[in-house]
Amino acid sequence: ATLKGHTYDVNAVASYTTQAGAARVVSGSRDGIIRVWDPDTQRLLATLEGHTSNVNAVASYTTQAGAVRVVSGSWDKTVKIWDPETQKLLATLKGHTDLLAGVNAVASYTTQAGAVRVVSGSDDKTIKIWDPDAQRLLATLKGHTEYVNNLAWKRSRATRHRPAPRVS
Repeated sequence: ATLKGHTYDVNAVASYTTQAGAARVVSGSRDGIIRVWDPDTQRLLATLEGHTSNVNAVASYTTQAGAVRVVSGSWDKTVKIWDPETQKLLATLKGHTDLLAGVNAVASYTTQAGAVRVVSGSDDKTIKIWDPDAQRLLATLKGHTEYVNNLAWKRSRATRHRPAPRVS
């Protein structure tokens, strides 16, 4: 199926599942708009507007209360957090500083304590870790010599040492 609605190139796509178990697709475009779709009916469900430049990245996460949030990153150097159900902008996170372009990648993860973190990568060659609830920058990771264009997060499980089975 083709989901039509953006007026320029689509730069980013993500998906999530609602609390009711319905699939959703999120798209971010050079038109500066994020759209939320029902892939089963191909219906546009939400239009999230607030960025002043290209949307380069989209992701989602679920709050501790079970609500879904959409995260977007843009050339306007901001990361925005949205409620896709109400179409409300919940937060604008500022901190990336590249003069020419902005945020290229966003992701999220949950800490072992259950807190959600949002991560952004930028043309300023940094990765930033944010607390979306407090709308606060927690850390800036430096060391890249080029733009940060992609992010991925995978929690590794600490493996416990298990004794070798006894053979008798």
